[in-house]
Amino acid sequence: MNAGHLLIPLVTAAVAGLGSHLTSGGMKWYRTLKLRSWTPSGAVIGSVWTVLFVMATASALMVWSGDDRLRTAIMWTFAANAALNVLWSLLFFRLRLMGWAAFEAVILGLSVVLLCALIWPGDSVAAVLLLPYAGWTFFAAYLTWSIRALNRRRPARRGGAFRPVFVTAALATLIGGGLLAFFSTNYVRGGSVSGTFLRSQNWSGVISVAGDVTIAPWTALTIEPGTRVLFERRGFDGRGPWSAGIGDEVKRHDDPTGRQGYEQAHIRLSGRVRAVGAPGRPIVFAPAVPSGGQADWQGLFLATDSRLEFVDVSGARNAVVIEGYGVTVKYSKLHDSLWDCVDVRSTSAEVANNDISHCWRQAIEIEVPGPNLVRDNLVHDSTRGLACGDKVRAIVSANRFLAAPVGEDCGDLSGNEVESGWPDAAGGYFGGRLIYPAD
Repeated sequence: MNAGHLLIPLVTAAVAGLGSHLTSGGMKWYRTLKLRSWTPSGAVIGSVWTVLFVMATASALMVWSGDDRLRTAIMWTFAANAALNVLWSLLFFRLRLMGWAAFEAVILGLSVVLLCALIWPGDSVAAVLLLPYAGWTFFAAYLTWSIRALNRRRPARRGGAFRPVFVTAALATLIGGGLLAFFSTNYVRGGSVSGTFLRSQNWSGVISVAGDVTIAPWTALTIEPGTRVLFERRGFDGRGPWSAGIGDEVKRHDDPTGRQGYEQAHIRLSGRVRAVGAPGRPIVFAPAVPSGGQADWQGLFLATDSRLEFVDVSGARNAVVIEGYGVTVKYSKLHDSLWDCVDVRSTSAEVANNDISHCWRQAIEIEVPGPNLVRDNLVHDSTRGLACGDKVRAIVSANRFLAAPVGEDCGDLSGNEVESGWPDAAGGYFGGRLIYPAD
């Protein structure tokens, strides 16, 4: 248990308590209102909110305890949702602004929908726990609007024009902040970075990556030519149990990077990345302090429409992992990876005109069927030059494989040059130990 496991229930209790306080202060006024016949009683409403708060707390704890790469963004969205929840009680019961309260309830419901969308890819159960909250909130918005329609002549609480102006300013700030997060760009001219970025990023200079970096789905990371992105690492003894889903090959070689704790101690960069260097000014991704082996950091995990050109990626476990649609990797040098230099896990990827070497499981692995293009690459001095998953039939043409054997499961490779030989290095190292000897 850490601080988050204590803080989340405490925040929920504070939100429930504050909302209850605001509600109780307006109940005398509420009892004078005309209500629809189907309006739930106060006892029913209180019971429903208790259950919903418990389910939302459970969802937040599941997200906090997991390894979702959007965890920071999700927790901030939970915080915004909590503020909106309290704001509704203030608008309706204290300020008696029923129209504003109905409008705000719709925004509250949309914030729950956003939470479900953010959480679903990483933990569908945690997302499902929030669906009743979303449904009840939209019902509350409709109920609020119907009460306003029945009590249109009832005045708001005294305070002149200040109350609507205050509410308008609060909502404008909230909406404006959201638009700022979606559309503005943060420029980083050297320095240390880590965490989840909700705004688009533009990096240049020397960037030290001190922890996992996640680029939110609606944003992008642009990296300027000549930038050096250097990945720190933390201590790791490599003695824990195997991580879930680790294959037999990793276990057979007693590869420590397949054990629990490796990913917590080694950094990854995930999201839509647009790193376009230039001849003579490549963008470099490398360990901050090279160990003399590989897997000093996890790698680049590229989302839809990512683009790498004239980059140099070295010292990772998997140099480039293509997770999104329509990713291009061209004119680049990808080398010295303990596992794969290019791992294609999606479709419509283009891997072309690259120099790929010293990859000690596969230089290029294509895991899924679909229209992927691998062409005009020089692949050399690796355990395997190309490996393909079941039923994969990518377009593989005009590549040159030197001392990098090609798997027989990749179909017709007659349009490629394949030359046998012995790699010019001993193999892949981690922690000073040879893990994958060159075959």
